[in-house]
Amino acid sequence: MDVGKWVVGLMVVVVGTAFAGPPAPGNIVLREIPYQVRVLVLPSGMRILVEEDHSRPLVAVVAVVDVGAAADPAGKEGLAHLVEHLAFRARQDGKHQMSSLLDFAGVGNWNATTSHDLTEYYSVGPKESLPALLALEGARLLHPVAGVDAKTFDVEREVVRNELHERDENAQVVAVWTKLYAALYPAEHPYSRAVIGSDQSLSALTPGDAEAFVKKHYLPQNITLLISGDLDAQQIGKLLDANFPAQFLDAPPGGKTPGARLPTTAPPVPAPPPRKPLETVSAPADGPTLYIAWSLPRAYDSDSYIQNFLASAVAQEAGGAFRTESDVVGISTFVDRGRQSSTLIVEVQLGEGKNPEKSGERIIDQLINLWEPAPTGLTDVVNKARERRFLRLRGTALVRVAESGEALTTRSQQRAELFHLTGDPRSFTRDLAGLSQLSSAKFERYTYEWLTRDRARMVFVQPSASPRPETDAAGRSLVFGPADENRFVVPPGALQTFVHPLVVDQQSFKLANGLEVLLVRRRTAPTVAVTLAIRGGTATAEPFGVPVFAEYFARPHFPDFGRPS
Repeated sequence: MDVGKWVVGLMVVVVGTAFAGPPAPGNIVLREIPYQVRVLVLPSGMRILVEEDHSRPLVAVVAVVDVGAAADPAGKEGLAHLVEHLAFRARQDGKHQMSSLLDFAGVGNWNATTSHDLTEYYSVGPKESLPALLALEGARLLHPVAGVDAKTFDVEREVVRNELHERDENAQVVAVWTKLYAALYPAEHPYSRAVIGSDQSLSALTPGDAEAFVKKHYLPQNITLLISGDLDAQQIGKLLDANFPAQFLDAPPGGKTPGARLPTTAPPVPAPPPRKPLETVSAPADGPTLYIAWSLPRAYDSDSYIQNFLASAVAQEAGGAFRTESDVVGISTFVDRGRQSSTLIVEVQLGEGKNPEKSGERIIDQLINLWEPAPTGLTDVVNKARERRFLRLRGTALVRVAESGEALTTRSQQRAELFHLTGDPRSFTRDLAGLSQLSSAKFERYTYEWLTRDRARMVFVQPSASPRPETDAAGRSLVFGPADENRFVVPPGALQTFVHPLVVDQQSFKLANGLEVLLVRRRTAPTVAVTLAIRGGTATAEPFGVPVFAEYFARPHFPDFGRPS
């Protein structure tokens, strides 16, 4: 059949932000960066978003399956995550694992994630690998656990079990999330259960459970595919006809198009369970680390862009704790977006970790500045200073979001997830536009309601000696499962086929004062970066310490657009 006739629309999607001419102080003007996008709805109910991006000779394929850990049967927690692992162990050709087949196709970056709501698979490779990528991803989605025998199942289950006591494939300390989400969500809430499961629940899983889970959830109408990169969107129908499984291209008996994946009415955010004394987890962390978290309204709504700003603003404002709490040595933040609720997590690296509760309270004290209502009778000077601080935070958040679009993998995952849940390919642009118009009053109301001291929950990680991972009969670690025994032979013409020269437009010159200038044109994110490199660093300059002293006094004050960094 001709997939092209199922195209719903061809549209131009605008993404990105940039300075377009001299903006008014505090304002960042959106500059249009057009991508041609095609939306396809197949008769099977699967939706496909195709995006042209000719900035690099790469392509990305992201598959989003509408199932996650929240759908794990009671007592079988960890099943969705284990199926994700097994999908890389499947032998679609009856001989090689999916992970090996991806390597054979020239794919340079592949992985998957499981959240409470979704399972996502992604692969990035040279543009010539697109036909193979479509064929492999289609085969995986059609039969995720094909060829997985009992022995392979047991091995991969032990790989997942090791993650419980070590770190997962994303280098996260798994034990933290188990404690943190149980402290934030009531026991009856699906988010209170750990995505990875427990020793007991993993032991209860069987190959039959995985088969039943796949049969119930890995259906065409539950899947969204994003294809992005250096391709011709007009030719995607022919590529799908030639490489994608017919079961997805044809209407199955009783097939249906996907309904609304995001209910019109958002569920209420549950009150966290009563606060307990600070829980301490002994785990193989790099150093003593404190996690502070809040539950928030769900993501993906029209005003969920506030959460992007929140993560950025909290990271900057919490940095003030460095001045009042000497044990704080580093802070990072992120938002775990969810269909029922989102979670803001602040990760605080500590020096000694002797009094983590005190450090946590200092961080929260600092964050009160974000939501504390302005006292009445403030002078114009103070009010203007507060507004400048907000504009600086907003400008930094906008630039961070715009820069996230420069990485093909990150952008493709974000776009696929948004399109899957909202059905709107312009959701990313909508979020950027909302962020650029966000007012300080609206943000203060949001944080005053959700980012309160009584709703915060903390978990402390005390570094421990890493236990020795379990091994197989050959003594190989099972933290990551053994690869295929099949030897990979690079075809003679592979380098000529898959390797491309670096796509960079650059020029250099020297000013009369001796300053060397290098100009590099970036073709993706609509942002400008300026880097100044000066000879003489902390290891060579004299007297000792003078570079840090000079750097501090060289910083000008940027009241409207933030610090040079």
